[in-house]
Amino acid sequence: MNKQKHQQNIFTLFTKIFRQELGRNNELQVSYRIINLPTEKDTHVHFQIIGKGIVLKMTPAKIMRDEMLMGFSKADIALITHYGTKAEYQAESNKKRGILSRIVQQLFGDKQSAFLIHDAEQEKVIEKTAQELYFDPSTKERFSSADALVIGYSAAEERYRQLVAETKFKPEYEMLSIGDGAVFYRHHETQHVVNQSAETLFNTPKVFKKFNADDRSLISYTAAEARYQRIMKETKAQINFKLCNTAPDDHNCWQYQSLSTGDLLMTSVDALFYDTNTLKQFSADDLSLIAFAAGELSKKRQLELATTH
Repeated sequence: MNKQKHQQNIFTLFTKIFRQELGRNNELQVSYRIINLPTEKDTHVHFQIIGKGIVLKMTPAKIMRDEMLMGFSKADIALITHYGTKAEYQAESNKKRGILSRIVQQLFGDKQSAFLIHDAEQEKVIEKTAQELYFDPSTKERFSSADALVIGYSAAEERYRQLVAETKFKPEYEMLSIGDGAVFYRHHETQHVVNQSAETLFNTPKVFKKFNADDRSLISYTAAEARYQRIMKETKAQINFKLCNTAPDDHNCWQYQSLSTGDLLMTSVDALFYDTNTLKQFSADDLSLIAFAAGELSKKRQLELATTH
């Protein structure tokens, strides 16, 4: 009985020693440790050689087919297998659909946009501009329809910005001074200086539109003021109309009343300002309001025009 118990104790001891030794061997077999797992930007597994501090990188699919797989811990092997299987499935799926490249990330810059592209054939991430991809005939064949659409839209938007920059409005004339209804201005190329009334200049679209936005605003306001002063001098004493409001309505129209018939009339700010015969039949105070409204409307239009360039 004692002999049997003694043999059992020896067996138990050897089993314990064997398990300890096996544990040591298993620990010695762990030669690599994962540092970073694959991401959208980098499809490689970054791992370190334990004890040497050397960091290597390799795709999970390649590690799966290499003997070094057994040099990782069980937990790391599980992760590598997961990412490798997932990558192979995705690659096979894309291959069946004819998709050899995919967008990993879009990079936005001041002048041009670019894309980080994962190339399945080269098994690496490369960077290309939207224009390069757009003009590459193979883009529509290598990318999914969704990625191709993103590339096309980005390239078109970039081209639009480029064209806007190239065709940016450059004024041909520069205003030197303005006052008493007159404008002194100079042509940029010829340096020729011209003295012209603000009204005449305002009514000459070919020249007027070639000033910058600030100059056009001042010229239009001065022209409106000069016209008001001129109308004031030509106004007859007889007043036949009066404004119903001190400012135009939301549609830029004046409502006024005929003092002789009592009829209520309505016309646009521009139409009333340029109708000299009717304008003369308002009081000085009403003329001032009409001229001011015409000037403000002109300034507003010039500012809107400037924003379109």
